[in-house]
Amino acid sequence: MQMKKRFFFGCLKILMVILAVFLGADSKSQSNYPVTIRTTVVPPVSPYFDQMLSSISGGRLLVMVSGSNVTGGTLPIKIMGSLQRLSPSPFTISLNTNFQPGVPINLLPGLPVTLSPDLLQQTFGYFNTGNLATQDISMSQMRDGSTYKLPEGTYRICFTAYSYNDIAYARPLSDPNVGCSVFSVCYKASAPQFILPVSGMNLSTEIGTVSPAYPLIFSWTTPNYSCAAGLPPLNYDLEIHEVIGSQTAVDALKNPPLFLKQGLPSTMFPLDTNLYRNILRIGKSYAIRVHANTSAGAVSNAITFDNNGYSTPMAFKYGQDSVAGPASPVTGNPTAFDSTADCGLTPPTDSLPANASTNLTNVSLTIGEFTLIPSSFTRNTDSTYKGSGTIAWKPLGNTIKLAVVFSNIKVNKENQVYAGLVTSSTAQPQFQGFGSWNSFSKASGSQLDQLSNSVDNFLSNNKAAQVVSQITGNTPVNFPIGLDNQSFGGTPLTLAIMSMTFSPKGATMSVLCNINIPEANGWLSLAGTGLCLKPSGMNFAQGTLLLPTDRYFTFGSDGDSLIFQGSPSADSTNGTYLTWAGDSLSAVVAHARISFPKSTIVRDDSTGKILDSAVVASLGFRFHKWDDWVANITMPSFQIVGVKGLSFLPGTIYYDHSNLSNADGFNLPKNYTGMNGNDFEGLYISDMKVLLPPDFKTFNQGTSRTSFEAKNLVIDTKGVKAVIYPYFHNPGGCVV
Repeated sequence: MQMKKRFFFGCLKILMVILAVFLGADSKSQSNYPVTIRTTVVPPVSPYFDQMLSSISGGRLLVMVSGSNVTGGTLPIKIMGSLQRLSPSPFTISLNTNFQPGVPINLLPGLPVTLSPDLLQQTFGYFNTGNLATQDISMSQMRDGSTYKLPEGTYRICFTAYSYNDIAYARPLSDPNVGCSVFSVCYKASAPQFILPVSGMNLSTEIGTVSPAYPLIFSWTTPNYSCAAGLPPLNYDLEIHEVIGSQTAVDALKNPPLFLKQGLPSTMFPLDTNLYRNILRIGKSYAIRVHANTSAGAVSNAITFDNNGYSTPMAFKYGQDSVAGPASPVTGNPTAFDSTADCGLTPPTDSLPANASTNLTNVSLTIGEFTLIPSSFTRNTDSTYKGSGTIAWKPLGNTIKLAVVFSNIKVNKENQVYAGLVTSSTAQPQFQGFGSWNSFSKASGSQLDQLSNSVDNFLSNNKAAQVVSQITGNTPVNFPIGLDNQSFGGTPLTLAIMSMTFSPKGATMSVLCNINIPEANGWLSLAGTGLCLKPSGMNFAQGTLLLPTDRYFTFGSDGDSLIFQGSPSADSTNGTYLTWAGDSLSAVVAHARISFPKSTIVRDDSTGKILDSAVVASLGFRFHKWDDWVANITMPSFQIVGVKGLSFLPGTIYYDHSNLSNADGFNLPKNYTGMNGNDFEGLYISDMKVLLPPDFKTFNQGTSRTSFEAKNLVIDTKGVKAVIYPYFHNPGGCVV
């Protein structure tokens, strides 16, 4: 965590030094040409030619012109634009030498001009075919509706200055080889396709069956992009529709969605089937579809998704058809997150109660897939039964007799429990009440830590009696018990099973798990309820353990805090959770935030005004090993305390804590001498804008602020390397 902190603030401070050096750089090291043109293309570039040169593209083409005549007076110029496709199949589009602008661009000494969208379009004759000269292509070949669409490929765009009175464009005033920039036009991307809960089949012809799970994982592929650079940030919309009657899956998509989750930031969504228990019903069929979108602020028209970004529709049947049994009597008022031990089993159809005179003590009773042996059995006045007993469970090859209690079960003449719940017996009072999600989510982070420590000590001191692999004999076992067949990141890990619940519809358990965070010198205590059981073990497929509440870690003398975000409502969309793959732990998916003290950096608005609020950075990452993760970081605009008016507006930021993979779109700057490829570890900023103080501007610049852009900035143990683009941002027109 200290290393993260140093990278964050080191990045900002070093960037300031770079800016200072750049601003102080001597501008006299120019060629003999009186005009200098600097051209910058910031990808992704719109494939539509007119949008690439207009404000619609978000200022992605930046052209700055400076110079004067030999006497130091005004220099009237005009500018010719040329676009060349380098590969494949080269062609050229340039301004016709017969075109003469209506008015000149007047250059004054020391006052650079940033070409406005109108001036940029002027350099290509406003796209009038009579004002353009083409080679090896015609404008009609690129016609796409009312505009022109460039084919994919590698391009070079150049701008050259000429005297306004040079009718033939014969004598350039700027170096034709300098005012150029090379870029790629690529915009084709595949649509996402489902991986889970079903994959590889078209729903209009076949429907598979999905076993009920808590949560039910929906995951899909990331679209394949034709660009070498990574996709811009995407979000996804997930739809679930019911398949009614004989509808095909495609027809079912016309039904109103039962569930719609928009703006998902990743390619996985765990549907909490306890929280949304009325969405999926046993025996019903559903059609699903996911839609990929570019995030707000991205150049959305720079990407053309297959099928408009929609996945192939998929469908599935949720469990087998079931016959509804009598309602299970539940004492108290359980919340929506309480376990009802529902794993999709069909309860017995025979609801004729056993004879009142029948003695069921020590008689084998079937409850779901398990067998209950009551050691005490008393009939209540409403024909239900209360008592205690044992249930045999064989998780790791050895049979364990679980101590259980019940207060309101119903038994038929076939010795089948057809209604009611049987729950595990708890060893000590401090471990009671953790059978529902509500009990975990109400606890604070410190209370969960205390609970975890107490459970760890209890299991460590009673391994022979409480740890699954070491339990022997026929003595009934109270809870919690330790499940010690897991590992995380290569380190052995024991799960604490806090409770179990059995019903005619299945058996579930609640689990507590501690994940070590070495750099924070602390633990994440994650919990899960409603995880299904089998007589021979566990059925953790697609299960999830959630961080119930926010977990704070404080580090450094400034009191910086890292907060792993919890899921108090059991909705893990923005929380931290641990996923399963089969019967093994898979990965921690972390959503976190870092709050910086106001004594270091402060928030500001677009005008440079300081706001009375802390700077909070949001992080998203997943890991199986703590030394193998890459975090996506977002931060608002901010200023460094003591450096008045200098605003930093970060774009996409990654912290690379892995030597096995890199961030999407990772590009090292030229001449970078540090660790290459997957070996790179450090902070990677794909783009960051630095806005100079509001009073630092050129003549007629208006309210817009002069700014710089840093591209592909990396900071590692060797220092910083970046590409810096200066420009005077003036969306309203030309600076003169």
